[in-house]
Amino acid sequence: MMRGKLSSFISHAFVRQPSILHKASVGLGSGIIQGMTGVGGGIVLTTAMTRMFATTQLQATGTSLAFKITGNISAAATFAGSGLVDYTSAFWIGMPAFIGVVHGARLGKKMGDRRMQILFGGLLMTLATLCAFGKSK
Repeated sequence: MMRGKLSSFISHAFVRQPSILHKASVGLGSGIIQGMTGVGGGIVLTTAMTRMFATTQLQATGTSLAFKITGNISAAATFAGSGLVDYTSAFWIGMPAFIGVVHGARLGKKMGDRRMQILFGGLLMTLATLCAFGKSK
């Protein structure tokens, strides 16, 4: 009996045909987290899309990257207005990252959806461990 209730709960928790309201809610939550922590699109949005909206990993990754255009510009402008942007570091990290993103997107398409899910999950676990147990200033 418990198994049936759990299955029913899980099936209702996931939206196979998300409405605009569902998508906007995920976008708002992801944007708030991105603005507060510097992450959000890649972690929150991609996970929400694959788990809640039954989107493939590759579709979620592409959508997340498109979302980051507006999210990153507005968040960076807010932090810059408070004097919290190191422009030299942003340049020297950003320029090579630009090249890396192009090659990473091509590699991700070649890897396929299942391998991307495994890579993404492993990356999340590694980052969570570093955040929880790594040294900070």
